[in-house]
Amino acid sequence: TPEPTMAPTPISWTLSVQEYLTELIGPHVNNPGTPYNDALVWIEDVDPMNLTTREHNLLQRYLLATVYFSTVQEGGDGWLHCGASDPPSSGEGTCEAVIEDDGTKDNVGERVDPFPSMRWLSHASECEWMGIICDGTGDLVPGPMLDIVLVENNLQGTLIPELYQLSTIQGMLLLRNSLNGTIPSEYGQMPSIIQINIASNQLSGNLPPDIYDMALLQNFIVANNSLSGIIPAPPTGSWPEMGYLDLAMNGFSGEIPGELGNLESLGSLLLDQNNLVGPMPKEVCDLRSDGNLRTLKVDCAEVS
Repeated sequence: TPEPTMAPTPISWTLSVQEYLTELIGPHVNNPGTPYNDALVWIEDVDPMNLTTREHNLLQRYLLATVYFSTVQEGGDGWLHCGASDPPSSGEGTCEAVIEDDGTKDNVGERVDPFPSMRWLSHASECEWMGIICDGTGDLVPGPMLDIVLVENNLQGTLIPELYQLSTIQGMLLLRNSLNGTIPSEYGQMPSIIQINIASNQLSGNLPPDIYDMALLQNFIVANNSLSGIIPAPPTGSWPEMGYLDLAMNGFSGEIPGELGNLESLGSLLLDQNNLVGPMPKEVCDLRSDGNLRTLKVDCAEVS
């Protein structure tokens, strides 16, 4: 009887961490002085977990480290709570977490009392870092990330496009920080995202049409930024679950696209304090009687 053959070794297991992440993210992970390289150096040389390419959470932990390095002040930390340099409150890696609210439209302004958490880049699982919520698939094995909630924590820098590679993300709540740059078009490839709230930052540029590819998105809140250009028309069939769309307090111009009237689940549409012109499309108005629209806010001086 022939001896049983060994199962083939996954190719990723034969790669170094650097080779593996370079293949997934791109060659820019090797550029010194960038958040991508800072995160790589941390993963390889500093992180007590010493992850290899055999661990399923290597990419998740690396990308969260990249988020950290891309949103801290140059030469320092700058986060208000639970940054890597936050002094431990009681024991290695612990910190006092403060979340101003959970980012939903119903709880904005509510403050949660400080509670024990783990600092970012600490020895703990990335699922224990402040503001990270993961699927509880096991006590010893970090589950896939579901939500990132970093509200009013003095995040600076830019949104990294590569977060789309974490296909399980359902919520991204980064409101009331100092994030700049543009909204990555790659976020349209997030298959599980339900809620994005990045209001009250310093984001600029156009709204990428790719956002309409997020099939499960229900809340999209980008108010109080410096976004500009026209509001792209949603293709037929896009955003079937969209209920709350807030584009207020930006610099959007042009006319309101009538295709917004195809968003039959839309309950709230906020477009005020922009530079929009022209009439309110009948298709949008019809959502009041034919759909779920209950709140429509625009500037009547510019939009009739």
